[in-house]
Amino acid sequence: MFRTKVPFHLPDSERTRLEQLSRSTRGPVGLARRARVLLLLAEGLSLRRIRAQTGMSPRRIRAWKQNWQEKGLDGLLDAPRCGRPRKLTAAREASILAATEQSPPGAVTHWSTRRWARRLGVSHVTVMRLWHKAGWQPQRLRGYRASPDPQFEAKAKDLLGLYLDPPKNAAVFCIDEKTAIQALDRRQPALPLRPGQLERRAVEHVRHGTVSLFAALEVHSGKVLGRCASRHTSAQFVEFLDQAVRVPRRKTIHVLLDNLAVHKTPRDANAGIRAALRRKRTLRRPRPNGPEAKPALSAFVQPFFERARCAYNGAVFKVKKEILGETILFPCCRR
Repeated sequence: MFRTKVPFHLPDSERTRLEQLSRSTRGPVGLARRARVLLLLAEGLSLRRIRAQTGMSPRRIRAWKQNWQEKGLDGLLDAPRCGRPRKLTAAREASILAATEQSPPGAVTHWSTRRWARRLGVSHVTVMRLWHKAGWQPQRLRGYRASPDPQFEAKAKDLLGLYLDPPKNAAVFCIDEKTAIQALDRRQPALPLRPGQLERRAVEHVRHGTVSLFAALEVHSGKVLGRCASRHTSAQFVEFLDQAVRVPRRKTIHVLLDNLAVHKTPRDANAGIRAALRRKRTLRRPRPNGPEAKPALSAFVQPFFERARCAYNGAVFKVKKEILGETILFPCCRR
């Protein structure tokens, strides 16, 4: 009574599909249970043991087995249930989604479910379900920027090639800076944490000035070189560039920069970079108008950079650069 008379066989392709359904955690639970029942039948287990493992009665086991033999995988799906008929047809849903693409009138920035429901004469829950089904999120925006340079695609390919497949006898450096880093300190010391009391800090703070942080990434090795400067001028940038590109001789040096004005000298836009790459100081350094250095601020910023350099050196990381007004995420580099 509790044992099948005819052996139940499953082809390899169907067995693989049923195993995927039985292990699925996102699909319907009933479908995974039925797939597991068929796999147990194919193993030759009795109906009694299958009921003990799955909790399905022998009558239901025979019914799902018959559905599988007649309809295949479709026989394991639930049949359409009786209930309230759909009020919206497929054409009506398509028209609602097509109308949602239009901009709202007046000063309204985007459509909402209730505003659109009042306009169409339907429930806001209906609009919400349609939007979720189509994957629409009118309340969210994403910006983009188009480069006016007609040669942007060719330049971007060259830069991507340096990251993806750097030349063998070359050194590739990606240089950027963070300007106007403020070192703030509280006027009063912080009050420690106590039972039933949070840690408290003073609202007012004291400014210790600003510094600029220059950083250079060597693509081949993944090393990061950084330096704090009291000012953000072309002379200090050329000085850092000369320090960053100190590599063995007989190597072609590639430096990736953005179009910041500091990267260009008044005399010639590329004279400073060429001079640094040749390791010759051809430009006279102007005297700074402000203080020579800010030891307190440099000591405050340098530990953060050292921890970041130790965390990123030798690891997988992403590089984000501004190239001709375009933001591009480059692939990972490994040391």
